[in-house]
Amino acid sequence: MWGPFFAGLLASEVYDDPTVRAMTPTDRRPHQRCYADDPRLCDRVFELLDTWIPALSGERRGAERLRGRWEDCSTPFVRERDGRVISHVGLLETTVACGETEILTGGVHAVCTLAAFRRQGLYRTLIEEVLTYCDERYTLVKLSTAHPEYYEPFDFRVVSEHRFRVAVASRGGRRGFRELDRDSENDLDTLDRVLSERVPVSRVFAVARDDQVFKFNASQEPLHYCEALDLIALMTVDGTTLEVHDVLAARMPDLDTLLAEIEAPIDEVIFYFRPDRLGVDGTPERFRFDGDVLMLRGDCPEDGQTPRELMLPPMARH
Repeated sequence: MWGPFFAGLLASEVYDDPTVRAMTPTDRRPHQRCYADDPRLCDRVFELLDTWIPALSGERRGAERLRGRWEDCSTPFVRERDGRVISHVGLLETTVACGETEILTGGVHAVCTLAAFRRQGLYRTLIEEVLTYCDERYTLVKLSTAHPEYYEPFDFRVVSEHRFRVAVASRGGRRGFRELDRDSENDLDTLDRVLSERVPVSRVFAVARDDQVFKFNASQEPLHYCEALDLIALMTVDGTTLEVHDVLAARMPDLDTLLAEIEAPIDEVIFYFRPDRLGVDGTPERFRFDGDVLMLRGDCPEDGQTPRELMLPPMARH
C-alpha cells in the first residue's frame, strides 16, 4: 500500500479536460514543470524517487494496469543538476468532503532530495514555491508524513486520526464479492464507472473525487466487487474480524447489507474511516496509519456538530 506517497486528483496543466483551469508557461513558478512538455521527465523523477523507496516504479506500473498515470495526477516542482532531478516536491489536487461542504484542496506528496544534495536548501526552495502556488488556489493543503517536524515550520499542523471498531454478529452471508480482474477491459470499465459515480465514504472527512490517486494507492491491492450492490471494497478478513479500508459506491449500503454479501462469519469490523454513511458510528481509537500522521495547512469548515474523530481513508493518503 502506498501509505505516505500519493493522494489528490489532477495536475491542471497536464489534463486535456476543457473544464479544468488552463495554464500557460508564463503562469508557472520557476521550478514548476509540466510532464506534457518533457516526455522523459517522469522517468527522471522516478530515478530520484526510487532512491527513496525502490518499489515505487513497480507501483507505478501497477497503477498503469488500472489505467492510472502519474503524469495525469501530479504537478512536479524540481531542482536539476546536469539533466538529473536531484530534488522534487509533487503537488496534487483533490476535492475533500468536510461535513456538507466540498473543498478543492492541494496535496503535497513525493518529497525527496538526493542524499548527496541534502542540507543545501533545495527542499525549502521547492516547498515554499509549492505553498505560494497553493495559497493562490486553495484554502486547504494536506499531506501525510512520518516526519511532521519537517512541515510544522510551514504552518502545517498534525490532525489526530482514529480508526473505528464496531461489534457485529454476522453468521456469514452469501458469496457476493469477487476480485476484479486487472487484465479484463470490462472490469476496468467497471472500476472507472464506480469511481466516477461514488459518493464520499464519510460525511465527516473524506475525498469526494480522486480517481487517479485511488488507482495508485490500490495498485497492489485486491479490489473486491459486489454486483448486487454495485460496490467496490478494499477489505480483508482476518479470522472473524473484517477490516475495511475504503468503499466505492454511488449509494452506500448500511453495514448489515454489506455483511450479508460476505460469506465469512464476522464479529468485529474495523473501519479506517468514519463509517457514518454505512449507518454506524463505532468506537474510535487513536491510530497512525503506516506510522504516518495527517497534516493540514489552512482550515476545514467548522459547524460545531461535525465529530472531530476522523481518518483520511488509506486510498486517499499521500
